[in-house]
Amino acid sequence: ENAEVARGNRSQVYLKLGQLDACIEDCTGVLQTDPGNEKALFRRAYAHLQQDTLQGAAADAMTLNMYHPGNQAAQQMRLVVSEKVAEQKQVRLAKVIEACRSGDVD
Repeated sequence: ENAEVARGNRSQVYLKLGQLDACIEDCTGVLQTDPGNEKALFRRAYAHLQQDTLQGAAADAMTLNMYHPGNQAAQQMRLVVSEKVAEQKQVRLAKVIEACRSGDVD
């Protein structure tokens, strides 16, 4: 249990240092033994969000809300991820429309 706590704390350090892959790796290790660990889910979702790996961020945000439905920070994370996913879809749609207009469609 102490190793899990240490790993969780180290993931926070990695997150603050911007070492997102290391943060994700540590959080994943914590979540293997404690799938509902609030801090690990939040940190990994945030790290995925920073990397623009929105599928991972969305999965973690949903899991976070499932285990901790009353947590306002978890609800906010889910909202932020949903907004980013919607923005990304809009950008892709705009590119497709532009390609259609310019005749660059394969």
